[in-house]
Amino acid sequence: MNYVVKCIELLKIKEWSVLILKKIGLLNRDISALISRLGHQDTICISDAGLAIPDSINLIDVSLEDNVPRLIEVLKLIKKNLFIESIRRQEEK
Repeated sequence: MNYVVKCIELLKIKEWSVLILKKIGLLNRDISALISRLGHQDTICISDAGLAIPDSINLIDVSLEDNVPRLIEVLKLIKKNLFIESIRRQEEK
């Protein structure tokens, strides 16, 4: 509550107070920012926790605990906010 009051105080414009919060869609700011920067034929990788990722790769970790959120849940949410040109699926060896 205190944070909201401070935001309102900071955003006062004459007699109007403006407070803007995103309430629908992707709430994860890192994923939302990534999607907004994607261009034609850019590639993202969505995987479970078992994928070995080099330190040089930008990583957004949304895991809360083992298998939460499920991979399919993340894919469905991203699909709502992005036009997917193609999907490649890699099976474990």
